[in-house]
Amino acid sequence: MSNNTFISANNYQTNLIEGLVKSYDFGNPLKQSEFTKLGYKKMSSDQAYETFVSADALQPPSIVGAGQAPRFQITQERYQKQFTPVVVSTGFQIDETAIEDGKAFSILEKGMSQIPNAFNKTKELIAVIPFNGGYTETCWDGSAIFSTSHALPQNGGTQSNILSSAAPLSKTAVQNLLTIINTSKDYNGYESNRTALRLIVHPNNEWVAKEITASPYNPENANNAINAIYNVLPEGYVCNRYLTNTANWFILTDEMDSLVHIERRALRTRTESKIAERLEMVLADERYSMGIVNPFGLFGSGNNV
Repeated sequence: MSNNTFISANNYQTNLIEGLVKSYDFGNPLKQSEFTKLGYKKMSSDQAYETFVSADALQPPSIVGAGQAPRFQITQERYQKQFTPVVVSTGFQIDETAIEDGKAFSILEKGMSQIPNAFNKTKELIAVIPFNGGYTETCWDGSAIFSTSHALPQNGGTQSNILSSAAPLSKTAVQNLLTIINTSKDYNGYESNRTALRLIVHPNNEWVAKEITASPYNPENANNAINAIYNVLPEGYVCNRYLTNTANWFILTDEMDSLVHIERRALRTRTESKIAERLEMVLADERYSMGIVNPFGLFGSGNNV
């Protein structure tokens, strides 16, 4: 049954609006989400909140002689990060006279077509918070997300996920940050096996990022010298227009439990009739949380001002 037939066949305004909402719900394409390129892992949840816990890793086994007992390790929970989902909501209303004048269809079409991308815009702004505020906002170990001194509790010491001196995007600066990643330790104080995946930059730095990651030749040398970074970042680079500092750049790694997007309730739409105001209301909402758990999933350039 077409929408036009549906409209003429209904005599009740609320049923009309609800039927049209159902016919348009989730029927409009979503523009490509930039936040997914940042490295967020999506998961679902049916809990009031989700807690991520950092626990000691099993130490490497040692050689045991005949008749000797093996070494047993006492493990502890070290850090915790809790995520409580928030409700994100918006809507629009249609006046009774607009429905009487046959405008309900066009108003709904316009309003419903804007809902997916409106909600996506909010996700983009929430998702980039760890990047824009990561030099001051703390993570689960009490340090800033980007810090030179993340404590390694099991065996002591600290680990950096930032350049010691802030540097603009360049081949040399990227190499220096890659060296920090490749020589970094895990929370237990052992050499980690984390791997760099992709470069994340503001659009102002896109062309420099392309030269660094996509060319087999050194962009800073005219003699066709090789580009040592070529193929080192297997996922190349991505741009994010929501980075507030155009000079800031980051490298995403394959660290577990880093950037998470926990969906508690997917996007939905509902309708309500307000008789006194002679309005039909269309409400859309979803419930989720987003953020960073393990800061070693991101390494930063230090350009925080």
